[in-house]
Order: sequence, then structure tokens, then C-alpha cells
Amino acid sequence: MSLNLLATAVQDAALIDAVGRVATAQTVMMVCMVLVLVLAIGAALLSYNTMKTLGRTLRALEKVIDELAPRAEPLIDGVTRVAVDASAITETVRRKSNDLLETVEDVNERLRELTDAAEKRVRQIGTVLDVVQAEAEELMLDAAATARGVHEAAHVLREPRRSSVRLPNRRAPTDLEKDDDEE
Repeated sequence: MSLNLLATAVQDAALIDAVGRVATAQTVMMVCMVLVLVLAIGAALLSYNTMKTLGRTLRALEKVIDELAPRAEPLIDGVTRVAVDASAITETVRRKSNDLLETVEDVNERLRELTDAAEKRVRQIGTVLDVVQAEAEELMLDAAATARGVHEAAHVLREPRRSSVRLPNRRAPTDLEKDDDEE
């Protein structure tokens, strides 16, 4: 019997040890559950206080909005009018600048055409002046030659006659006469 008792006592000790471990685990779980419960209650209280504060803030904000709404309407209307006026002014400036640009382009094109026409006319006048100068030079040479001829004839007529047939003086031709002969 003593062996049975000893075996029972050993089994009871192992059983007591296992029951002690289960009890310890349950105690740790209970402490953890209490901590989680305390944290949940704390979070709920904090959320409640935050919600109350948020509610008060929203009510105060609604009150401020209600007070500012009548004052803000004229400001909003004024800003809207300014924006519309600015848009109209911008459109007018854009339109006028486009008109000015088109006018400048037209004037520029006309100036180019006038410049080309003036250049063409100047060339024509230059050609005419060249012809006139050539004609004037020829006329002057002819007049000089004629004057020389008249001068020679007068000289011959002034000299007393030595014979019935007179040959003109043979002398070196002048520069004007050389030019006549070359042409």
C-alpha cells in the first residue's frame, strides 16, 4: 500500500504541478485581459472627451460661419466682378495687341513694296541720267568741235589772202579734237 500511496502521491505531485501551471497561465491571461479592458476603457474615455471637444469646435465654427456669411457675400461678389473685369480687360488687350500686330505687319509689307518700287525708280532714273549724261557729253563735244571750227574759220577769214587756194594750217590736234577722232 505504501507503494500505491507513493505512486498516488507522485501522481498527485505531477497533477498539482500541471494544475499550478494552468492556474499561472490563467492568471497571466486574466491580468492581460484586465490591462486590455483598462486600455479600452481609457481609449473610450479619451475618445469621448475628444468627441465632446470636436463637437464644441464644430458648433463654434458654425457660429463663426453664420456670422461671417453676410459679410463674405459682398466680398465674394466684389472679387467676382473684379475677376470678370480683369478677364474683359485681358481680352480687350489681347484683341488690341493682335490688331496692332496686324497693322504693323501691313505697314511693314507696304514699306517693303514702296522700298522696292523706289529702288526700281532710282535705277530707272540712274539709267536715264546715264543716257542724258552721254548725250550731254556728245553735245558738248559737238559744240566744242563746232566752236573750234568757227574759231578756225574766223582765223582763216581774218588772215590776209596769200594765194587763191589756201590750205588750212597743219598743226597738232588739241585734246578735244583727239577725243572727237577716237569716237
